[in-house]
Amino acid sequence: MKFWLPYFTILTALPCYAGDYANEQRVSQHTVINQQWGLVASVIRFDKKHQARFKLIDVASPKPKDNISNYWQGDKHSVIINGGYFGRDFSPVGYYKINNKVINKHVSKKLSGFIGIKKTGEIALLSKSDLKQQTSKSYSTLMQSGPYIIDPNGLLGIHHNNHKRYQRTVIASTRSGDILLISTAPISLYNLAHALKKEFPDIERALNLDGGPSSALMTSEMTLINRMPVRSYIMATLQ
Repeated sequence: MKFWLPYFTILTALPCYAGDYANEQRVSQHTVINQQWGLVASVIRFDKKHQARFKLIDVASPKPKDNISNYWQGDKHSVIINGGYFGRDFSPVGYYKINNKVINKHVSKKLSGFIGIKKTGEIALLSKSDLKQQTSKSYSTLMQSGPYIIDPNGLLGIHHNNHKRYQRTVIASTRSGDILLISTAPISLYNLAHALKKEFPDIERALNLDGGPSSALMTSEMTLINRMPVRSYIMATLQ
């Protein structure tokens, strides 16, 4: 299958490596191509040992022509990606808490996961059962999203292929605690699940964020501009 070839240029100037982060390679950025499952993606991987700090940027109201470049600070940020789902009225879909302020208390039945960020900037991918076992008060920021593409414990989370291909934004964690931020060219969730399992067998869970025209990714090496304003962005900074 070679239908992925026309989409290679969607992800702008993808390098095989993004250097210049420090003497050690504390974060790696590279292009992944899997022809079997039709995956073309940019993957940024944060090594747990170097303690990246995460933050959710909330955009309370839509602004004309607003996009990811308006929130980038190259001297502070390592990467910014788009966040979770929002409705036509720009309100977040699913549970949404920013800096201990609950903006949407409704827990969506359709969204299977949560991104939790502590005041210290530590990030975790959580399930509904996780939140029952770990008090949600541990996380000053919580954003619901989904579905899980790779379920907790490393199992495939998508079991049916609806053949709907869109750009995807994904956040994943590995068994060793590394964090992966992934931006893809159009692909179905089913194919993406199989491709991630093949390319990154150490992924323990991978959560789908908003995609399509909301897809956005920015580093010092590349820019993928969202085609519509979005409600939130996830920002990562190395200490």
